Amino acid sequence: MCPKLTSIPTTTLSEHDYLLGLVALAQWQKASKDGSPNAEFFTDIHKLQATLEADSRLVVLQNIADGRCYGCGTRIANIVNQGDHVIPLSAGGPRGMDNFSLMCRWCNASKGSYDLVSWWLKQGRSLLTLDPNVLTIYARTRFKMKRMEGPTSLEFPAPWWAQQALDQVSNALPSGSHRRAFSWIRANLLPPALEANYIDRQ
Repeated sequence: MCPKLTSIPTTTLSEHDYLLGLVALAQWQKASKDGSPNAEFFTDIHKLQATLEADSRLVVLQNIADGRCYGCGTRIANIVNQGDHVIPLSAGGPRGMDNFSLMCRWCNASKGSYDLVSWWLKQGRSLLTLDPNVLTIYARTRFKMKRMEGPTSLEFPAPWWAQQALDQVSNALPSGSHRRAFSWIRANLLPPALEANYIDRQ
């Protein structure tokens, strides 16, 4: 459980906090199709961590089956050479299926080597409009990459635009309780032994 939801955190957003927030958003978008979940949805940090660590192949296949560019929604008839490395190769992103999503050539050229979330914000869009499967692929891939960099890399501050992206999401949530619960998604709310296990596992 999170602390009493009467305030917002004053600590710096870590890389781990940021990625947990992204998977929380993706799961929220999916759950909201059947009605708006209550604020407690955001307080199960263990479940969010398990989602962050899961394999991405199923969501990649779902994205391919949808057959649309995640940038503009254009229907893609031929998926050969019509995809995107969600985390660019130039930024260290892997070549495997877990880092793939459909994207048209125009959007791919626009995104280029930008970080996905940074590029999305640059377009003037909220993460609430990004395909939750693509957001999940991004968060999981980035988590794996950071974990491989070393046991403390997930504790480093998140990129400057990460807080902006999550604040946009928080401000659009349906109540103050939802916003406070979302703001309290923090990796340090995991029991220390479990948190160390998540970080150290290779």
